[in-house]
Amino acid sequence: MPHENSTIIGQTPGPAAWERLNDPNVAVVSHTSAAALHGLGDLRADIHEFTLPLRRQTRRSDLRLHRGRVPAEQRLLVDGLPTTRPARLIGDLLGDNIDPDSVAKIAVEVLDRLLENPRVLAESLEPYASKFGLRERDGVALRDHLLSRAQYRNRAEAVALARQK
Repeated sequence: MPHENSTIIGQTPGPAAWERLNDPNVAVVSHTSAAALHGLGDLRADIHEFTLPLRRQTRRSDLRLHRGRVPAEQRLLVDGLPTTRPARLIGDLLGDNIDPDSVAKIAVEVLDRLLENPRVLAESLEPYASKFGLRERDGVALRDHLLSRAQYRNRAEAVALARQK
């Protein structure tokens, strides 16, 4: 029986996960799976979700593949897996039509745990503002809307921080 660190003859080991983080073609844990890895919210993550830049299909019912690019600055390693940052996953959830109240609670957790800068969070929400009847690309307004839905106690301070350049 081969040692767990040995390689099969004729095969070279692939790069370690931390080396793949900056690979633009790497599958990145995203959406509800990313929220679960970050310990955010209470969304069901019984389907594993990944974002990949290339079109892929799977027959597995417990796997959902999203097509898209996740730039290096929008991902980090969580438990050794390339995972979308909290600001990105909130945008992904809104784009996937997840219940806005559930997403609002996640946004509050992100701010309370200081996982993202309020301005960065607002920037990640820009593409979804008009979907909520707000001025196009107004991520600050959408973030304020989400924080209002969640009755966030520090909403005014978070909005002021997001408007700072």
